[in-house]
Amino acid sequence: MFKSLIDSAREIRSPLVLGYSALFSLWLVVGEPWGERVAGSDLGGRLEDLFTGMGSTGQVALVTFAASMLGSLLWNGGTRALVAWLQKVLGHPNWDEWVARARRNLVDYETYNVTTVKGTSGGRMSTRDAVHTVPSPGRSAELADEVADRTRRAGEASFRVTLAIATVPIAVCAGVSGGGWWWMALIIPTLLWADVTLMKHTTELALIQFEIDDLTHLIGAVEQDIAQLRGVGDNSDDHIEAKARQIAQRTAEKADVEGRVAELEERRMRTRFAALSKLTGGG
Repeated sequence: MFKSLIDSAREIRSPLVLGYSALFSLWLVVGEPWGERVAGSDLGGRLEDLFTGMGSTGQVALVTFAASMLGSLLWNGGTRALVAWLQKVLGHPNWDEWVARARRNLVDYETYNVTTVKGTSGGRMSTRDAVHTVPSPGRSAELADEVADRTRRAGEASFRVTLAIATVPIAVCAGVSGGGWWWMALIIPTLLWADVTLMKHTTELALIQFEIDDLTHLIGAVEQDIAQLRGVGDNSDDHIEAKARQIAQRTAEKADVEGRVAELEERRMRTRFAALSKLTGGG
């Protein structure tokens, strides 16, 4: 239940931030004069009395409700697409694809085939041996955690871009309304946009680690296959030759995967250097 509440909060936080940003920006520009004009009318006076009578808790709830409604309109009306476009322009990874890949890995590993040996005949597998589909709860739990982790990271990346967008109108409206030093408010969105730009490197490091983890598990599976091939009991010449070919093929596959891991390790070092250069102004 607690996890569901957290997931729900993550889903509404971007629209809610947009709604608060829109309401606050409007208040900075036209809030006071418009409020005085509305309060001067009969209906406006009654609404003001109603709002005042709600108390602080009721007022916060009403403003939050208004912000969520307005934010949902803004989010679904184009901000969601804008965030996705900005992430693509800034070189952020395609998180939807990485989450989908983790889900596919989970589905593929939910079951695996094992052979239950019921007997042997002359070193050969018995015809009574049966292949069963057995769940692997330990590995499935790990893969489910990977799906949750990638989903969380995807939501965090999207929210940080949304936050950078939402602070721009507030800072501009503060500068327009207050003038002078109020234009210094633009420092906040500037810092947030710098963070969003650097996030390209931090997320790339995370994705490199994801790929290394996937390949590491693949290496383990290949090593297990090789061990099983070497342990097969049929020692006829034809079988030994076929077994040697299979072992050589799987060994070559393992070497190829290990080479890809080495390339990823090198790419990770280059990414860390690029991020460090950005922070120190070196590139």
